[in-house]
Amino acid sequence: MIVVKTKLDRSPISGIGVFASQDILKGDLIWKMTSISSFQISPDKYKTLSQVEKDFIIQKDYYWIDEQGNYVIPIDDSRFVNHSSDPNIIEQDENHCVASRDIKQNEELTIDYKTLIPKELWESYME
Repeated sequence: MIVVKTKLDRSPISGIGVFASQDILKGDLIWKMTSISSFQISPDKYKTLSQVEKDFIIQKDYYWIDEQGNYVIPIDDSRFVNHSSDPNIIEQDENHCVASRDIKQNEELTIDYKTLIPKELWESYME
């Protein structure tokens, strides 16, 4: 769940983005895993899904694969955080993301998707 004040708006990167509604300092907590911020699909459950459902999860919806191999799907506005190879958010650990530098109000929040998904998936995603 995003724990700083944000708003959704058009992104110059892609579609909709998440923008800071406040100044954020380097190291400030931006996002944390909570029971209401996302849901998970286990590898066993994933195997039972139809191909349409699998394609949706892979191409559109999931955020990362956790240490247990679960697909983690955000249900808060973090699903609109766009990719950058020079992100202002970094993963501190599997349950927390922090500001990698100071972020000004109205600046778009970004993360490097390559830090969240396996290499074989981001290589095709980033083409």
